[in-house]
Amino acid sequence: LLLDYYIDDEYIDEVLTISTTITRDEYYIKMANAWLISICYIKYAEKTKKILSRLDMETCRMAIQKINDSKRVAKKIKFKNIR
Repeated sequence: LLLDYYIDDEYIDEVLTISTTITRDEYYIKMANAWLISICYIKYAEKTKKILSRLDMETCRMAIQKINDSKRVAKKIKFKNIR
């Protein structure tokens, strides 16, 4: 529920910055971060694309997979174009 509240013009830069600082290796933490990134991409595609390369490889792949699987995203992205 908080995702839609904090993903707006006021908070988007802070949300994306915080998401790039997550360094835990647990699968579900990485998946939650990837989910957050995919939600950010729906509203702020260009800003979100810029931070993908700052994520660890596994989280980046998960985020891209979630973005590509989303029915709310019109334009899909390719992993090899990000790195």
